[in-house]
Amino acid sequence: MSCQQAQPIYWGGSADTSLDEAGVLALANTRTADTEKGSYPYEPLAGVYAYLAYPLAFGDRETFLVDGLNVHGTIETVSVNGVDYQVQRSPNIITAPDLVVVLR
Repeated sequence: MSCQQAQPIYWGGSADTSLDEAGVLALANTRTADTEKGSYPYEPLAGVYAYLAYPLAFGDRETFLVDGLNVHGTIETVSVNGVDYQVQRSPNIITAPDLVVVLR
């Protein structure tokens, strides 16, 4: 059982190589959770980077699973509504139309 306060987690695709607060808030999907762990299904994304943003208080990760492969994406810290978020970006533009990112 987690002791973290539930916070929004954002994920989706963007052609931008870096996101600011507005970019994170513009991602297509959001849910409230008290941990970053879980599966994040993406709608068809071909031609953009996959992004996942969650509160830094949930933990600091260096890798994540993209369609079952452990990848090292680009990681940034971005303030979203006054909360520091870890924003992870896939290392490459997504070419497959369907994608699932998993944090364990």
